[in-house]
Amino acid sequence: MLNKGSAPERNPLVWISTEYGGQAAVRIGDIKVLRRNLKTPKPGGWEAYDLSKDIGEKNNLASARPDLVAQAVEVFKKANRPNPNFPVTIPGID
Repeated sequence: MLNKGSAPERNPLVWISTEYGGQAAVRIGDIKVLRRNLKTPKPGGWEAYDLSKDIGEKNNLASARPDLVAQAVEVFKKANRPNPNFPVTIPGID
């Protein structure tokens, strides 16, 4: 806050929700990777956005940057724990 050097590196932020058809998202720095409609018969594909350049999430980078999706998958594998109160399955992870 006092401009005395760079900010420390942060751990990824992870959201997993049963709302809106089931969603999972992870933010790693300026990158947000998510998947929607996880509790429906046809879950959505991966989406990835660089929020420093695309705050409105209009330019999905997932197909051009599979490395971002792979990084998010690793975060989900470490962070996601079964929860009987809020069951959400993330295809390819669970």
